[in-house]
Amino acid sequence: RRPSMQSSLPPPPPPPWLLNQLPEIDEAFAQRGGSTPSPAVVLVAALSKRTNFSVLAGDLRKHFDGWDCVAVAWHSRVLSNVDVADAPGDDGAAFLRSRCVIVLREGMKWGSLVNLTRGAIARRGYEHVALLLDDVKLGDSFNATELIHLSRTHRLGVLSPRVGHATYDLMQGKYAPRGWPHSAERVVRLTALEQYATLYSRAAWGCMTSLMDDAVSRDGADE
Repeated sequence: RRPSMQSSLPPPPPPPWLLNQLPEIDEAFAQRGGSTPSPAVVLVAALSKRTNFSVLAGDLRKHFDGWDCVAVAWHSRVLSNVDVADAPGDDGAAFLRSRCVIVLREGMKWGSLVNLTRGAIARRGYEHVALLLDDVKLGDSFNATELIHLSRTHRLGVLSPRVGHATYDLMQGKYAPRGWPHSAERVVRLTALEQYATLYSRAAWGCMTSLMDDAVSRDGADE
């Protein structure tokens, strides 16, 4: 009998969802002395060759002090000391490397990068996950602590601030009161939202990511 031609072939690569089992995020937090997680984590998705690290570093410094931080990247520019899109001498990329656990997968799609963090985020038991895109500049009125307060008091699974220059009108405040979320009375319920700086409860994050295919683009994850 003729030998099988498949016997000499290398085994197929593991499916993308197996990457969720990689322990590197847990190990990175342990190396940083972060074995005890903070109550919330900010997930930056995704760092690219066009990311303005100066703006992103400013967001993290001003609005997410005390939060754990994970940043996923599909381009290695974050590991470089030369940030051509930032101001000369800016330390944005260096700050990101010191502030966040960086997960780099060259060329990986947005959905796969987010899914890559699911296992570690679940194991660390965060009460809330803030999904922050790399091209968002948060205004002075943004208050992450207020979002968590609103999530708890109103039992809301997903919250987002009003977003200027958003693709859809509903995120720009045309269907939401100006100044939201400065007071609980100004919280409005919408039928959909775009991902920009979105806060999820633990249950809502698990639900959203369980439905997200590895191949989706950022736009495909909008709700």
